[in-house]
Amino acid sequence: MKNHWTNEQLFNEAKKYKRRVDLRTANKSAHDTAIRRGIFEEVCSHMPKRKTPYAYWTVEKITAKALEYNQKSRFKEASNAAYRAAIKKGILEEVCSHMISPMKKHGYWTVQKLKEEALKYETRSEFVEKNWAAYVVAQRKSLLEEACHHMKAIGNGKDRYTYVFEFPNKRVYIGLTEDYNARFLSHMLYGPVSRELEFHSGTMIMFNILYSEEDARKEEELLRLKYLKKNWTLLSKNKTGGLGGKIRIWTRDKILKDSSRFKNMGDVRKYNPKLYDAIHRNKMAKEIFPEV
Repeated sequence: MKNHWTNEQLFNEAKKYKRRVDLRTANKSAHDTAIRRGIFEEVCSHMPKRKTPYAYWTVEKITAKALEYNQKSRFKEASNAAYRAAIKKGILEEVCSHMISPMKKHGYWTVQKLKEEALKYETRSEFVEKNWAAYVVAQRKSLLEEACHHMKAIGNGKDRYTYVFEFPNKRVYIGLTEDYNARFLSHMLYGPVSRELEFHSGTMIMFNILYSEEDARKEEELLRLKYLKKNWTLLSKNKTGGLGGKIRIWTRDKILKDSSRFKNMGDVRKYNPKLYDAIHRNKMAKEIFPEV
């Protein structure tokens, strides 16, 4: 299964199929990635849409269709007819009760709820994978260590692995982590690596050597000098030697406020890439810039 799709690769993959269902059956990875990026209809624009009579969508068929997805946004994007039928029949919440809600209303994640959520997982990697929103809030509230104290430790909590994310256009991200899986998943969600993956396939190189804090900083600096000597562009903006950074939380109000300074998404991407990521992650592009 391909882990990293550029938009161009998604369009080329979709061109191989005449129906949306064929794309999903043959290449679920490409299908789901297009939905996550909000370009599913665009990459499938050459495929004819089959109009299904409203009467076709019985409660049983809507329920069966909804079970194919784990988020409302994906259900709505990939099977809009069933989604609208569920709304008209007043059963949307019922058929979507199994789905994961990636974002909660502001204030939902209290200290107690965060601790209870964390207890469901055995490792930080699993926590990030199953509920990254709660993980990020716990980190922002400085509760991560307390919430994750029961989890299986990888290393001793101080030592770090080095890794790099290489791209074919000679751009590289160099970093330190105590958990490769959790770090990989966070890179998929936000930040410079996530942005670069929209246009180029990337490779995460894990060296699998655990260093002490001091040695990890030295090794990271050696990697930095190695790539600079070969004329690579560094994606990691911070100076090497940091053992971890805080994640900025983009609330809906903050996204709307900061977006008001720009005329279009092109300007957002050029002058505030972090805001650009937040807009796409929260699927607010069309709301803020209707012409998108």
